[in-house]
Amino acid sequence: MSKLLEFVNEYIENMEFILEDHYSDVLKPLKDDIKKELANFISIKDLIEEDEEIILKFNTLLNSKWKDKYLNLVAISDHLTECKLKYEAYKLDSINKDFSKEELKFELDKELMDLKILLDIYVYNNSMKDLYNKRIERFLEKLK
Repeated sequence: MSKLLEFVNEYIENMEFILEDHYSDVLKPLKDDIKKELANFISIKDLIEEDEEIILKFNTLLNSKWKDKYLNLVAISDHLTECKLKYEAYKLDSINKDFSKEELKFELDKELMDLKILLDIYVYNNSMKDLYNKRIERFLEKLK
């Protein structure tokens, strides 16, 4: 469990304790606000737990066959080709009567998500975090 999640859990416990009539007369007028704050922190806790679960799954991927940089590049190349084909099928949906536009879009989205995961693995395995951050900065500069 991360330090952030530990903090959020402790905060939630304290807020619940306060709401169980362990609060002073000074806090009574704030009871509804405390309930709202508690609900916000419970939502934050759920998001943190989801993120931590995703990180654990990603670490499992990093320690699997995807450590092989060549295999990773071959898979990226394959998914680039698949993305192009699915995009063309999506654009020309009037030609393809077997699938609806929504089904074609979903197939394209799946390929794009697979490609993103493979690219994330590639960036991580090749220690490209600095380059990634520089490219993000470049995109931010172009927004100005």
